[in-house]
Amino acid sequence: MDSLVHETNGRLVMLDLWGCDFETLNNFASLSSEAKVAAEKAGMNVLAISVVPFVPQGYSIVLTLSESHLTIHTSPEQGYAAIDVFTCGHGKPHVAANHLLAILKPGQILAKVIQRGEQAPAGAEGFNGNFQSGSTRHA
Repeated sequence: MDSLVHETNGRLVMLDLWGCDFETLNNFASLSSEAKVAAEKAGMNVLAISVVPFVPQGYSIVLTLSESHLTIHTSPEQGYAAIDVFTCGHGKPHVAANHLLAILKPGQILAKVIQRGEQAPAGAEGFNGNFQSGSTRHA
């Protein structure tokens, strides 16, 4: 039996970036490389990188990390990128996010940070199996 206990508490940094350069967003090789650099700068370990192209342009890039994941979804025709950096434990998602911001140079940024992996408070209402947008039910 594995006695290793994995951390469940973590932070999710979510970025919506507008006004990014078309060519930068449509260059999967460069973005994948910079995403790997961002994760490593943040103290995270890259296990795998997956790239899915879209027609006529754009990519979804997923880095599977030993601490969780980093994703970049691009819509070059709109100058838009959606980035999530989620890490449990000791990684620094804000460091990875700042590296990617420096590369993408957006004109507009919407950023959110969410704590994840925390247990629901005692006595919280039970989850009935139906998720509705905007709901915050605890199991």
